[in-house]
Amino acid sequence: MRANHFNSTIRTKTPFLLLVLALFCALIWAYGPGEKAIPRPIAFAVISDPHIYDPRLGTTGSAFDETVSRDVKMVVQSGVLLERALALVAAQEPKLPFLLIAGDLTHDGEASSHRMMAFYLEALRAKGIQAYVIPGNHDIGNPSASSFEQQGAHPAQGISAREFADIYAPFGYRQAIARDPHSLSYIAEPVPGYWLFAIDSCRYDEKNDVRIDAGRLRPESLKWILSMLDDARKLGKQPLGMMHHGILEHSLGQAENFPDFVLEDWDIVSLTLAKSGLKLVFTGHTHTQNITRKAWDENHVLLDVQTGSLVTFPNPVRFVALDPARSTLSIQTQRMLNLPGATTTEQSNFSAASHDFTSTLQMGIVAREMDQRSTLPPSRRSELTPQIVTAIMASYAGDERPTLREFNAALKLRNSNDHDETAIGNLMLSLWHDLPPDDNNVELKLNNLDVSGSKLPSSTKRQAAR
Repeated sequence: MRANHFNSTIRTKTPFLLLVLALFCALIWAYGPGEKAIPRPIAFAVISDPHIYDPRLGTTGSAFDETVSRDVKMVVQSGVLLERALALVAAQEPKLPFLLIAGDLTHDGEASSHRMMAFYLEALRAKGIQAYVIPGNHDIGNPSASSFEQQGAHPAQGISAREFADIYAPFGYRQAIARDPHSLSYIAEPVPGYWLFAIDSCRYDEKNDVRIDAGRLRPESLKWILSMLDDARKLGKQPLGMMHHGILEHSLGQAENFPDFVLEDWDIVSLTLAKSGLKLVFTGHTHTQNITRKAWDENHVLLDVQTGSLVTFPNPVRFVALDPARSTLSIQTQRMLNLPGATTTEQSNFSAASHDFTSTLQMGIVAREMDQRSTLPPSRRSELTPQIVTAIMASYAGDERPTLREFNAALKLRNSNDHDETAIGNLMLSLWHDLPPDDNNVELKLNNLDVSGSKLPSSTKRQAAR
């Protein structure tokens, strides 16, 4: 009886067993020695430079007004902007597994602002979305950390590098599979098959009376990163990079015109990382929406995806979809359009209000800089200030498209016999000359990061501008 039952079982299950065996053999053939499984597609969100400010530190008085007038950050609205951004991330369907924040988490590194940020990120984690952070130049050992009252400003408690790692332990450091002993860099695996290289490019350990905005990689940290990239390659992990400072120039002459915006020795470091397999890095720092690609040859390509500040126009949130099997990368951007109480009757939405806020403050900043540094007559300075601000605002928004008149005005300044006008012209041409690909919404091929939706050629853009 048992023998008949056994024979019957073998006969009925043989087709299924053969199918399993065939699939097993196929897997061995596909992923034999030296072959690694391709990671599954993923989607995630990116924000940068949220610069959150704890309002309990004070938002009134002449000292506070003077401080915020020297910058273009929406300091008072930083908390509600972060709330809205995280709500937008949490509302995505299907649910996103993680969020990257590329530094400058706080206004000026105030300890209470850091604790406030951690509170918001914990609420996001309770919804099933893990945040991963890295410090920015404002976050650690910042001598500008202040509190305010009607009578003036006072030093506020900041934090050290050790305290940063403690506060944000639930947001990258506790999840780390490896940590750099020389910096706050770490490696995490946000989803199986992907290694996040969260790279610390800040210089808080150099004792200074003023904040150091420029970035660099410590030689020991670079050596550690290269070793971990080699491990990622051997294990078949897809590397993703995140750091605060730009690792590539995002406009012609950026390293010369704005040296604090680009990593020190960026040209050497970027090639070194590309040769070791890092093709995609998410950065912040400049408060501009910008994506740029550099190809040294067909095998060594790097894409730097720079995300604008959450507290500066256009207040962006990026959504990224990555599919290694199809070799595709999709990046989409959403702006904050609605923020209760932040618009006037003349403004259609919050984005318009943010543009007005940023451009108005930028006009004051540029005017002061012109008064202090330029020898041009006051009337000429007043004439050029709006032109400079227009170029700066275009850089914030990304996908810069100068009209023919704007381009010719910058070119005429560059060719001027006046030294100041030449310098201004070079600055404006650098801002207007946006390097490919598109900065807000783009589709790319991962194998060589070719652009499937690239910018119009400059001749076409000029014709369209007419």
